[in-house]
Amino acid sequence: MKKLTITSLIVLTAALTLLACKKEIIQENIYLNETILQTLETYERDGRYPYSWTNDYDGVSQDLNYQSCTIANAKSDSSHSTFCCGITLEVYFKSIMSTLNESENLNGIKAKDFDKFIRKWFVLEANGDGPGLALKAYGLGKSIDKMKDVLPGDFVQIWRTNGSGHSVIFIEWLTNDDSDTTGMKYWSTQTSTHGVNYNNEYFKDFGGKIDKNVTHYSRAFKPKYFIKK
Repeated sequence: MKKLTITSLIVLTAALTLLACKKEIIQENIYLNETILQTLETYERDGRYPYSWTNDYDGVSQDLNYQSCTIANAKSDSSHSTFCCGITLEVYFKSIMSTLNESENLNGIKAKDFDKFIRKWFVLEANGDGPGLALKAYGLGKSIDKMKDVLPGDFVQIWRTNGSGHSVIFIEWLTNDDSDTTGMKYWSTQTSTHGVNYNNEYFKDFGGKIDKNVTHYSRAFKPKYFIKK
């Protein structure tokens, strides 16, 4: 058996490194995160998308239409009002539909299926997941078990120690001088920011109310990586 020369070893090492890099790039490219971050930046953060938690609409700033049907209704007063799970749904829907042709459907989902999809997204039970359950149920995404794996553009269903919840899009972790992860910066709609905006919130161990034990993270797939049901 011939021995590998130093030159051959260098070439082989370089090839393996390139292969590993390509695999990492391919893995990153299966997700919708970048498009989601681009979509949320299209919303002005000056109060023109005010927060309003009422039951006369679906929390979206505009009607969402799919296959010639309205699947989520905006307020009839044209105020562009929003509430949290509605605006995260809207950002997801606009992001994913921007990557599809008009003739394509969303992983086989029919307009009538969106009632179930939205109910899951809006959370079925206290301390439960919302976006993660909806995305997984239709092969559109996955749950993320470890906080260290969470990326900008992931969806988060927050639950607080006072029992309240919040649907948000993750931006970055907040840390202190000791490098402890104290909370997160996210994008959503809330009264404290007069509607759509970025916001910082902290975990209960660091003076905040977020309960890590019942907060859920999820990530959406790009269309060609949908898992067919």
